Amino acid sequence: MKPKSGKIDRTLRQSEGLYRLLADNISDVIFTLDMNLRYTYCSPSVRQLRGYSVEETMAQTLDQVLTPTSYQLVKKTLDDELTHAKVEPTSSRRPRSLELELTRKQGGTVWAEVKVSFLRDRKGRPVGILGVSRDITVRRLAEEEIRRLNRELELRVTERTAELEAANRELEAFSYSVSHDLMVPLLAIEGFARLLAKRDADRLQGKGTAYLDIILENARRMQQLISGLLAFSRLSHESVEPMAIDMSQVTESVVREIREASQGRILQFTCNPLPACHGDQMMVRQVIANLLSNAVKFTKPRDTACIEVGGWPEEEHNVYYIKDNGVGFDMQHATRLFKVFERLHSGEEFPGTGIGLSIVERIVARHGGKVWAEGKVDGGATFYFTLPRDTSVKAVAR
Repeated sequence: MKPKSGKIDRTLRQSEGLYRLLADNISDVIFTLDMNLRYTYCSPSVRQLRGYSVEETMAQTLDQVLTPTSYQLVKKTLDDELTHAKVEPTSSRRPRSLELELTRKQGGTVWAEVKVSFLRDRKGRPVGILGVSRDITVRRLAEEEIRRLNRELELRVTERTAELEAANRELEAFSYSVSHDLMVPLLAIEGFARLLAKRDADRLQGKGTAYLDIILENARRMQQLISGLLAFSRLSHESVEPMAIDMSQVTESVVREIREASQGRILQFTCNPLPACHGDQMMVRQVIANLLSNAVKFTKPRDTACIEVGGWPEEEHNVYYIKDNGVGFDMQHATRLFKVFERLHSGEEFPGTGIGLSIVERIVARHGGKVWAEGKVDGGATFYFTLPRDTSVKAVAR
């Protein structure tokens, strides 16, 4: 029996020696604590981490090693482990990973990632703590710098957003006020021009009558522009009242109205089944009406206007399109389509205010969607827009 016992002792000594050799020569700090949180072992690399020697560290209590916050975190972890051991004494738990702030001999602190395992007796009760500490001060400082920069960025974004919102409100109020104030003198100009044409028609020469016609025509066009601008401004103040919308039914209703208003033209509408969406029905109806009217207008040179409406579900939104065989447009100017008063064709060729598509973009954006177009010169155009499928997509105030 003695030879066998001696062999076991030598094996144990060799294992302990190997463990000591590894512990004494790695940069991570290896340590053990008893259940009173007193050191029972600490590797020499603690000097690089904290500036204290092994002997000085062993003489310290854990509340001297850690900052108060980190000490409380360790205490809480220990209490949790003891509670678990009482409930499930035979089960083992994975090592805990804690980020702790340690004091340094030279002053200041150092951050360490500490992996903690609990040593147990045969009954599963914790009897000690085995830990490995690694210096993560550089990483923590980098993370803190990133958090600081993020806070500054968020603050700047918040401030910038508030400034832009205030500027938009002021601009919208200005547009509404100017448009409203311009309408009064414009109505007076149109009214007196009509009165002059009616009362003094017999005294006006040919050029005089032509001049009055130009005044009246431009007054009407100016009224349309002002009315469009007012409608565009009001969109920012109107509340969105979402509800389930039967897009096929709404489209068919708009098509009937357009047919009645376009007597004398051959209009061929193809209305494919459309997925239902969720939004403000009046606003969504205006989107469809504006896009269909736009398609009718720009197919005027065609003997037969071919207009197709379709759509499909895609993730949280539905995609809808309105396609025509009209004059189309150059794709390099596509971004100008949805800007207020931007026009790609002359007013003499295709009358309009240049606000209809801007209203479409504003309404779709307020529903959290987007709008875009594809076209080819003399090859027709297709306008796409997305609307939410259900109430999970919130309306946006713009």
